[in-house]
Amino acid sequence: MTSDVRAIVPLARAITRDAALCPVAGEPALVRVLTGLLDAGGVTAADVVVTADAALVEPATAALRVAGLNVAVVAAPDPATRRHCIAAGLEYVGATTDPVILVHDHRSPLTSPAVVERVLERVAGGAEVAVPVLPVTDTVKAVSDSGAVLDTVDRTAMRAVQYPRGYRASVLSSVLGRWSVAGDSGDEFVAALADGATVATVPGDPDAVAADLPADAALLEAIMAVRGAPRA
Repeated sequence: MTSDVRAIVPLARAITRDAALCPVAGEPALVRVLTGLLDAGGVTAADVVVTADAALVEPATAALRVAGLNVAVVAAPDPATRRHCIAAGLEYVGATTDPVILVHDHRSPLTSPAVVERVLERVAGGAEVAVPVLPVTDTVKAVSDSGAVLDTVDRTAMRAVQYPRGYRASVLSSVLGRWSVAGDSGDEFVAALADGATVATVPGDPDAVAADLPADAALLEAIMAVRGAPRA
């Protein structure tokens, strides 16, 4: 396990307070995301930053303090897109070497420390980018513009990508430079693929669903109840 790790949790302007701080079994989603990071080996509070739209800085900071998490929350520059949040996070952590940068997401509060550790180990082992994935098990259909089913798509090679995503800092910095030229749409993982980065995969977690919060809070709580996770 590498000891040179930083982590960024971006809360862009498009993310509402109700989504980021939605209670999930008694704890805000953001708190659960950070707890999952900090419970993994090699990640410390001093090396984690939440970068947020200015309107979210105060409520996010308050929620973390109530939870006893000494994690910094800093404002991203306007217009606080995801790219601005990632760039602000890289600037804040101020890496002088080439550490592993984890980018997590508030929509994945059930991500286990084991998944975090697998991503860290893969990047520490030489990968430029590493992401947790799961096989796609749903039937996938190709459809026409009118909605007519054309064919069943072979899902053998398909994978659903989860969080956190791990990057070498140098790779993420390069990606941000090209991303700024291309515009603010998409995310850093899509930009990394377009930039030609080599992406490795690690096994994900079926319970770590990407939730639409606050609408999916009950779903997350049901998953926690089934697996016996403690409530706050």
